[in-house]
Amino acid sequence: MSLVLALACAVSEPAPELQDTGTAESQEPTPYVVVTDEEAEPPLSAEALAQGVNTAIDALLRVDPLVFHGAYEGLREAGSDGDCPYYYDSYLESYGQYYWIDDCESDGGSAFSGNGRSYLTHGNSAGSYDYDYQGYFYGSGSITGAAGERIAAAGYSNSYEAFHTGNSYDYFYHDMWGEFSSSNAGLDDTWLGETWRLDHTLSANRSPTGGLYISLNSAISGLSGPVNAAVLEGVVIYDEARGSPCPSEPSGVISLRDAQGRWVELRFDGVPSGGTTMYPPDCDGCGRAWLDGNDIGEVCPDFSALLDWEERPWR
Repeated sequence: MSLVLALACAVSEPAPELQDTGTAESQEPTPYVVVTDEEAEPPLSAEALAQGVNTAIDALLRVDPLVFHGAYEGLREAGSDGDCPYYYDSYLESYGQYYWIDDCESDGGSAFSGNGRSYLTHGNSAGSYDYDYQGYFYGSGSITGAAGERIAAAGYSNSYEAFHTGNSYDYFYHDMWGEFSSSNAGLDDTWLGETWRLDHTLSANRSPTGGLYISLNSAISGLSGPVNAAVLEGVVIYDEARGSPCPSEPSGVISLRDAQGRWVELRFDGVPSGGTTMYPPDCDGCGRAWLDGNDIGEVCPDFSALLDWEERPWR
């Protein structure tokens, strides 16, 4: 939760130097440091919290790293010339990464600012894995094409899709954090057109019979609505084809931040990743909501989107 807390909260100014302004009894508390029960907004309703969970899940499932890696590599390759940007050739030779750092404009009219290390490959094989693609990025910078299309990123992304030739499973994985955006009109309707900040790890696989499994350890801020940030910790769900006795509810914790900066923690009791528990799961699709250590009721989101995919674990 640490990243979203840092992303969602403003940076504090240095504390002012204390001055003697009178006795303690004569000093009135300020609204900045004191919020009374009368001033506080009531907790979000169960319906609003359930919608917040669904909004966060839908957003995270929209985060397709291949959209970013493809757009970034396309602009980088098309805009580079022999002098702009400056590349560290040793990284390409040793690690297969295109590592540039510069603030320049190429002969073709593309502008590079900042730095980036990246690669995107298709159709590689290693051991028992055949990779549809492997994408990597680390850096902080932007690339603007000659026609004005722009992509910017500050963070990290490591992603792949692969087929295992031994067990015939399809594997999907991405681990990413930071901010990613694009002003390319062709990407406006993708997640790159949003203003989300991420610390997002998704791992999913599909068995030869079509059984699905997905796990999320993710944080996202910049959401619209009464819930503006969410953290998913140890959220795991899998379907009946994989032997789940509880395909309607994940295990794990989902925390939601409201407009007042309060965090509501939702705990769900579906089957964990190991598949067994000391006690059977309470498979009702609902979780208990906690605010400031107080149980504020039951929340019942719709988790069907987590298993409602065919080729890839996003829509």
